[in-house]
Amino acid sequence: MTTEYCEDCGIDDGHLDICPQVQRSREPAGYGLWQPIETLKVGGDAVLLFAEEWKDPDFNPTGVREGFRNESDDGPIYSARWNDCHECWETVINHEATHWMPRPAGL
Repeated sequence: MTTEYCEDCGIDDGHLDICPQVQRSREPAGYGLWQPIETLKVGGDAVLLFAEEWKDPDFNPTGVREGFRNESDDGPIYSARWNDCHECWETVINHEATHWMPRPAGL
């Protein structure tokens, strides 16, 4: 992961791999750009979410999950996480996501 200063967001924490400024030059046409989580509308459709804390070398090397923001006042994020012990998906509710993008067409 790149650890340079991000001119677009003003963040120096190594998030350039998901920064919208960097994504403009990397993503295929028609694919979404990562947006700050604060712009995700409450009660919307399922989207792709990113959080650095979600990265796991075995189960989630990209730190991306599918999820949505609940319609409550504080808008917690509901996301799906793989539980290897039980071999199933589980719902996780938290505020860890930092960026989101629409799901690609067809998903």
